[in-house]
Amino acid sequence: MLLSRHTLTHLSAVNDVQLPVFPNLAHLTIEIWGFRGSSWVLHSLLNSASKLQSLVIDLDDTGLAPMRMKWENLETACTPECLLSSLEEIEILELLQAYGEERKMIAHLLKAGVVLKKVNIHASYSHLMDDPDFLSLPKLPRGSSACAVELFVP
Repeated sequence: MLLSRHTLTHLSAVNDVQLPVFPNLAHLTIEIWGFRGSSWVLHSLLNSASKLQSLVIDLDDTGLAPMRMKWENLETACTPECLLSSLEEIEILELLQAYGEERKMIAHLLKAGVVLKKVNIHASYSHLMDDPDFLSLPKLPRGSSACAVELFVP
């Protein structure tokens, strides 16, 4: 299933409405670029898909702007079931920077994903290979000792 930034924007506008449950959703792609809402929307989506196996997060399609989503502190929130039992692969596309909200999101997913096997992070630009923040992403703490974090540049 693909969810665009427009869908995320509408979902974030209705905070009091519970998302539908997607009990058989195995693969989800979301486009976060241009989305100015809260990380609670992503958290709610993961809560709605308890059997999710792979997640693709497209951060930017223009190469111009860092992530605008405010990453809330989700430490006190209940961890989505898929992060505890089924989510094995995360693909992050078009990473523009490896600090700020982007880093908070990556760190949270790595730490909470206790069954993760693979996280691939694709940079938007080759100059990120010289960025210590980008190069340190594979060293972030993880919930799964079997999780491999790989970095890719164009």
